[in-house]
Amino acid sequence: VRCAAVGVFESLGDDAEPFLADVVALLRSEVVATRCAAASALAAVGEVAGSHSRAVVGLLSDQETDEDSSHWVACLVAKPPAAMRVPKCAAAAALAALGSLGQEYADGVAMLLQDANSEVRRCAAEALGKMGMAAARFQHDLLHLCRDESVSVASAAIFAFGRISAVVGDTTRSSLDLIAKQLKSKHATLREAGVQAFGLLGEASFVHVDDLVGGLKDPCTRVRLAVIGAILCLGPRGQLLASEVARLLQDKDSGVRIAA
Repeated sequence: VRCAAVGVFESLGDDAEPFLADVVALLRSEVVATRCAAASALAAVGEVAGSHSRAVVGLLSDQETDEDSSHWVACLVAKPPAAMRVPKCAAAAALAALGSLGQEYADGVAMLLQDANSEVRRCAAEALGKMGMAAARFQHDLLHLCRDESVSVASAAIFAFGRISAVVGDTTRSSLDLIAKQLKSKHATLREAGVQAFGLLGEASFVHVDDLVGGLKDPCTRVRLAVIGAILCLGPRGQLLASEVARLLQDKDSGVRIAA
């Protein structure tokens, strides 16, 4: 029900502005899930709710979690996303969505990269990735997080680094080398994130084109699809790989064949 309510605000868009004061009041609710839903509703509205960013910041230090959702893991009902259960996650996601006014609090979001909860670290990385130049000074922190013990956190950090670097326009060779290492990971999620990061970096990633092309033979469909997308971002030199991509016209997966 709470997710559906957030969806309503997303549908309203700018027309939700008259109701935002009531939503902000819910950020102080005694019910954890309600605080999360309120922040998520503001995120769904976007920049129109940017003036309420300061009210959201308080949730970055909210230590509670909606424990009522824990039993969902064992049943057939999908577990709610972290932003609907963990206030810190909700706050990070909201600040990233609230435009320049929300991005002013990138420092607070970056502090969550050290949180004990892996879901919080992941959400913080994802949020910073959406903050562009406002999060540029945290690129090193994201690179460090690429070694996180949690695969979901590491993959989020890699992708976020790629997004920010694409905006900043300056990527060191050592950073590219670290991303290339992910393409050899035993975890498909990390390989996919590495490929996606290279795609975001465009021609700068051509120094590792051999590693990228090797991904066309990856056993994971998602990775092969990501490689095709990344090659399209390599500019004129990427066109030289047309014959390599053409081999996937005979791929066992129809989605890959269509993409090729």
